[in-house]
Amino acid sequence: MKKRHKAVSPVVATVLLIAVVVVIALIVFLWLRGLVKESGEKFGKNIELVCEEVVFSADYFPSDGMISVSNDGNVPIKNFLIKKIKPGDTNTEKTSLDGGLPKGQARNIEIEITDEEKLLIVPILESNSNSGRVEFICDDAYGIEINLV
Repeated sequence: MKKRHKAVSPVVATVLLIAVVVVIALIVFLWLRGLVKESGEKFGKNIELVCEEVVFSADYFPSDGMISVSNDGNVPIKNFLIKKIKPGDTNTEKTSLDGGLPKGQARNIEIEITDEEKLLIVPILESNSNSGRVEFICDDAYGIEINLV
């Protein structure tokens, strides 16, 4: 007796194999895209490189409860991230500067200090990205540390 073996034709097998590879490649692509941070641009450069060009000064005046910030460089600053640091704890506040801090201007920021030992003031820039205008918080290395004790 002759047995009939049913199998998938080579053409169907090839199409199925290609479809599986395409689906796996799409899944890997979407997964990797989620891992990579979208970078914005400012002045035609990556926003992370523009942080190096930010020049500002900051002083704390305990009698007024104010931080005076001045933009001494050529890069407009959108806002500031203020990190209040005390032993074992860090609180973070984002300022709300209407109109930002254009180059050559200064502003006072009201702040409440309790038992913090130091402040870290980090600039926030506005960049252009694929999803529109986005705020970018510079790394802590580009911030100014103010000792309060």
